[in-house]
Amino acid sequence: MSLHDMTRNSDRLRQIPIEISVRVCRRNLTLSEFLQWSPGKVIEFDQPATSPLLLQIDHKIVGRGEPVKIGSQMGLRIQNLGDDVVGARHS
Repeated sequence: MSLHDMTRNSDRLRQIPIEISVRVCRRNLTLSEFLQWSPGKVIEFDQPATSPLLLQIDHKIVGRGEPVKIGSQMGLRIQNLGDDVVGARHS
C-alpha cells in the first residue's frame, strides 16, 4: 500500500461519524426498588457531587471533564483524555 493510499484511507476514517455521551454517575438497584419510584423521587448516588463527568464513545470511557454552561446549552470542559483516564472505568 502506498503512502497516498494510506493517507486517503486515513482521511476516509476521519469522516466516520461517532456519537459521544457524558455519564454523570451510575447506581445498581433491584427491580423492586425501581418499581417504587414515582415522579419527584430523589435518587441518591455514592459519588460526590463534585466528581468529574465521564466522556464515553460506544459506552467506553475515553475522558473526564467538568460541566460548563455555554449560553443556555450544556458543555463539557475536558480535563483528561485517553491514557490519562486511569481508574475512571470503575466509576
